Amino acid sequence: MEWPKFVEITKSLILQYARVLDIAPAGVEADYLVWEAIDVAKTYGDPTTEPDIEHLCIAILMMEGLASDIVSANWDGLVEKAVEQLAGGLPVLRVCVLDEDTRTDGQRGNLYKFHGCAVLAARDEATYRPKLVGRASQINGWANQRSNEVMLSKLIEIVTTKPTLMLGLSAQDSNIQGVFVAAQNRMAWPWPSHPPAFVFSNDKLGPDHKTLLQNVYKDAYSAANREPIELSALLRAYGKSLLPALCLHVAATKLCRLIDLLFEHFSQLERAKLHAGVTALRNQVAATAVTLGKEPFVRSMISFSGRTMSLFLAGKEPHSVGPQYRPISVTPVQHLKADPFLTISGTKELSVGIGLFGICVLGAGWTAEGPAAGTVRPGAFQVRTGTTVLQVFFAASAQSAEQLVGNSLVGLTDEAIVIHSHAIPSPMARAARRAPGRTGLPGLQEVSIAKVCEGITNADDLVRRFREEVAL
Repeated sequence: MEWPKFVEITKSLILQYARVLDIAPAGVEADYLVWEAIDVAKTYGDPTTEPDIEHLCIAILMMEGLASDIVSANWDGLVEKAVEQLAGGLPVLRVCVLDEDTRTDGQRGNLYKFHGCAVLAARDEATYRPKLVGRASQINGWANQRSNEVMLSKLIEIVTTKPTLMLGLSAQDSNIQGVFVAAQNRMAWPWPSHPPAFVFSNDKLGPDHKTLLQNVYKDAYSAANREPIELSALLRAYGKSLLPALCLHVAATKLCRLIDLLFEHFSQLERAKLHAGVTALRNQVAATAVTLGKEPFVRSMISFSGRTMSLFLAGKEPHSVGPQYRPISVTPVQHLKADPFLTISGTKELSVGIGLFGICVLGAGWTAEGPAAGTVRPGAFQVRTGTTVLQVFFAASAQSAEQLVGNSLVGLTDEAIVIHSHAIPSPMARAARRAPGRTGLPGLQEVSIAKVCEGITNADDLVRRFREEVAL
């Protein structure tokens, strides 16, 4: 049997899911379809289900300190699982389902599951089954339940004080619409604003999105402003494309900001030259998503980050079994200047080194790429000019540099270069090194970014000195 309007019927039913779930046969509990028919605990709490692109990227943004508050109507535990995997079990995420959960210590990321959690319901049915919200009667009455008062207040506070990026279908639920209206009544977001107060990740705005915009902007949502408001609120990219791009943007923005902090005496124009190097490498990395595919790209990005930062900070391979992400910093961009750890961490110098390699890729004929398959001791990446190939390592400190050698990750006769954030440690300085220039002799090269930067007042001189130090 063929249904000529199958697609249209399916779309209509998706938007009416809450009404369908409110149907209960005689003699059974009101949540029968949710708990028994859907078997929500097994379906959405299945421990064998792995995080997808969106969950992994949300975990990355949390770990970078950029997504401190996530509000979710989803029942599954995939964001939590992604954070657990990428953070290696470190305490990064607080999950709030019950009102009293908001009293527990906040973390770098805070996930507010106001429609409940299937994973927790599977473990403790008596406590968490009543918190599973999916039926129309539950959604419509959610804000009036005393048991939801604290969670409601928290959601209103988040929407009142922070711009919102909305992914998925949540705008159709009346309780979400109510949260935004309540937030607007408490303290309205102005129009226009930068960044936009509300952004929807979608192909186009639906009726529910427009209703929400009308509710929050009220009089500003006039005939004259309606079109520009709607244009500013629509980001035509779904999560699988948007979130990886956002992760790359965050990484590049942090690196550029760290460059600025090291070269505050440079003019904005001179700093922009170094930013261009970071941007070039970011774009090169982004281009690999086309050949790899989105999910393999995200997983390779996670592995690259975990390995590069582990080599940089500790001089060793990541010890975790699965993929582990290491953030550039645990603080967002606007807090970097006040982070005292950055002064000694070597991360500013790492950012400069990345920018310098990027500039040389842009204008010096260098090629930056992943280590070739079969490389005995692969670096974070490798650089190539003609037939010369060097494995590139970064070292935050003397200890991490010594550990690179001690752990046999780099050898003193390898065609490799160690970029030290600070001074080259004396044991390595006494080791056999390749002489400057193209001698054709094997041997480990070492460059100190701190030394390269000494007395430098502009980007061109910095690049020139760096190229003199790196024998390529």
